[in-house]
Amino acid sequence: MGLVGSPDEVLARAVVAGQRVENVWETIESLLSAYGDDTAEELAAFRAWRQSANKYRRRRNEAIHSAWSLTSDRGGPAAWDVMSQKSKRGARADLFPGGVPELEDLAREIADCEEELSRIHTGVLAKMEERDQR
Repeated sequence: MGLVGSPDEVLARAVVAGQRVENVWETIESLLSAYGDDTAEELAAFRAWRQSANKYRRRRNEAIHSAWSLTSDRGGPAAWDVMSQKSKRGARADLFPGGVPELEDLAREIADCEEELSRIHTGVLAKMEERDQR
């Protein structure tokens, strides 16, 4: 809301409504960039966060959108990518060979990544308040 320049949450939501997550991130970068030197530190932190978050976004999508079966070599659950651009060159099998523990690790890593975004968000809000008080 602060980046949009309005305390109206509806307006802030309208700016990103219907966008894919990558486009929302682009919008946030554009808004942070528009404030110039005032948010340079936060913009750099967001860009670094975005790079690491993108890796987790891809792995999460693989976990969610893969076809799962109980046909791995070990008889456990196996994820088969049959939907992504990469799979168009041939189905990719056993995307999570570590099974459930690997998915649990991914969930923890995503939670840590989200926590880092919360810290960046807090810094941005503080900057917006400081700017508004000037």
